[in-house]
Amino acid sequence: MRPDGSSDSRAGISAVATCVGESEVSVATFAAECGATEEAVRRWLGPMRIHSSARSSTELGAEAAKKCLERGGRTLAEVDAVVWCSSSDPKVGRYELRALEALGGDGQFAIHGGSTCSEMVTALWMGRTLIDDWRCARRVLVIGGEQRSSGRLVTGLAPTVRFQPVFSDLGAAALIEPGGDIQFVGLGSAADGRYWDYLELLREQPTQPTPADAVKAVADNDRITRMAFERCLSNASLKATDLSRCIFTREAPQTQTWNMHTLGLTPSLLVQVPGGPSHAGVCDTLYELESLMYGLEAPGTYVLIGNRTPGLVRFGIVQLGARSATP
Repeated sequence: MRPDGSSDSRAGISAVATCVGESEVSVATFAAECGATEEAVRRWLGPMRIHSSARSSTELGAEAAKKCLERGGRTLAEVDAVVWCSSSDPKVGRYELRALEALGGDGQFAIHGGSTCSEMVTALWMGRTLIDDWRCARRVLVIGGEQRSSGRLVTGLAPTVRFQPVFSDLGAAALIEPGGDIQFVGLGSAADGRYWDYLELLREQPTQPTPADAVKAVADNDRITRMAFERCLSNASLKATDLSRCIFTREAPQTQTWNMHTLGLTPSLLVQVPGGPSHAGVCDTLYELESLMYGLEAPGTYVLIGNRTPGLVRFGIVQLGARSATP
């Protein structure tokens, strides 16, 4: 039995919601901001659009969390823990408490799940662990928030850089509770020393535009990408052929094609909502998962979810269950 006397069914994701930045930024405006040509920005955007918001990362995350609770038919009082993650604010601590305050929390404990794009996978599994393994929470809200206006521009865009430098503002949240429709199946990660170098760069230059040279190491992530993928499949006791859908960081079409090639997967498995916001750090995973959860995917579908950071790749596998068709 669990803390609230409920059944011992495994924890899963029962609701997902997002909050997209309310303003759209033109290609010309963004190109002028980061010193790139409009052609370079269009190449990286592909079918995506740049969304901006005057709200902070925590406010965007809190708005998504409120929508998520409403979809899940729960109140904040029924949630015991909040896990916050964001790549917009890795240098000023305790943002998880700011997110809880923006949400109007009272008595929940808050945890920071990570401050780079890869950490949404970590945060989701952390939520499951709090319920299933530690048994110290009935329900957990995982919240992410990103705001590109906090200095996260990339300068010196080059055609050879396999990295998405065009950011959008977005909030995203997932409610995790026993019996949730989306079940956690497997987890795998791999890293090398470049990850710590990247974190040090963010700490040293918290408000400065990031030069493209500092993030081009992502193009060298292929080895650890394959390693993390193999570990994830092994942990789930699955084969690559068991996967029906794949969710990666929202990047340009040519980058996504390369990701699938690196893993030896069929490009048709890739999920990317057309016309949606460009790369939004930790929030990409939930933005795409929302489309699957309230879409037409068949129950039982195995979905690979993953994000990457220079020197760090994390993958998870989830299985879709019976869901409400109404978001």
